[in-house]
Amino acid sequence: MDIKQIRTANINYLADKHGRERIVECDERNKWTINYVNQLCGGFGSFGMSTARRIERGLGLDYGWVDLMHPSINYESSALLTDDASKAQLSNLWDRMTPDERAQLIKIGAALCER
Repeated sequence: MDIKQIRTANINYLADKHGRERIVECDERNKWTINYVNQLCGGFGSFGMSTARRIERGLGLDYGWVDLMHPSINYESSALLTDDASKAQLSNLWDRMTPDERAQLIKIGAALCER
């Protein structure tokens, strides 16, 4: 895996663990949005060293944590998910949905999987 793939897997892990809103709060400049974090999680957006360090500082992680592989993270499954554009688009849609709309979407997804 290259550094971009590692950072993407790690930001997804952190977003699942802490929530995307918490990642947004890591930017002391208050410029990040949920959409930006969704782009990072999808493998898009500018995910350079300064972004990685802001996330680490904001979450109280050691310097360089975002750049390293960790035993608690399944990198194989992250590498298998190749349709990053679709994942980012779905994540953006999910964030804009009401709870009722989310429930309907889950029912539709379940029905599609039963076929």
